[in-house]
Amino acid sequence: MDTRAKREAAVEDLRRFEGVVVAFSGGVDSSVVAALAHEALGEGAVACTAKSETLPAAELDDAARVAGEIGVRHEVVSFSELDSEAFVENDGDRCYHCRSMRLGKMFETARELGIDVVCDGTNASDPGEGHRPGLRA
Repeated sequence: MDTRAKREAAVEDLRRFEGVVVAFSGGVDSSVVAALAHEALGEGAVACTAKSETLPAAELDDAARVAGEIGVRHEVVSFSELDSEAFVENDGDRCYHCRSMRLGKMFETARELGIDVVCDGTNASDPGEGHRPGLRA
């Protein structure tokens, strides 16, 4: 399947839903998902960035800027990784703990907005790229 056909298939898949929340960093992967969701659903697409102690202010600013360029609604939710003893232990699974908390906030926000679907920019090739405990979340 060529790139255009993949894009069209993704948009059609997204149209099955009334709305989606996209876990949005403003990076390439989540930006592509947000743009496709916005194309498919218009106002039903919401890009959602999780703000925490470990997110640099410049990255939050970039996420807001990119969401604006796409034209997608952008919501910011806050949480504290420091509330998790498991995260504070700073073990090899800290990315799992952080991502679990972040996605938990995304699902909570989706419920508040009456949206049943949360998407992210995980690629099919990501699981094979070394130690990636966050993908388990």
